[in-house]
Amino acid sequence: MRTLFKNFGYVMLLITATALGADLNEWSHSGYFAMTPLGEWLYKMDPSMLNTAQAVVQRYIAPWAWEYGIQYVLQTGTMIVAGIPAALCIGGAAMTKKKPLRGVAGLRGETYA
Repeated sequence: MRTLFKNFGYVMLLITATALGADLNEWSHSGYFAMTPLGEWLYKMDPSMLNTAQAVVQRYIAPWAWEYGIQYVLQTGTMIVAGIPAALCIGGAAMTKKKPLRGVAGLRGETYA
């Protein structure tokens, strides 16, 4: 489980670095820095995906979930949306202790260090 969270964190860190690189590239061309919202990235990948997601969330979950939750996340910068889970997953995985396998060292009379 620890490895799963750490790997997820590294994927999110890669997304954060990619978004930072794209925003810095835009900054070098335009002269001002602005974080690209997550919704803009998703729209560039597949324009119909956001419409479908909105319809599904509003119809099957709750209309307020889209308006006050998901829409807010889509308008937030990609570096923030991906960077916070990356920091939490990598930091959390680093803070947990790695547990030894049960019974492996105990069979030969060895102790855990």
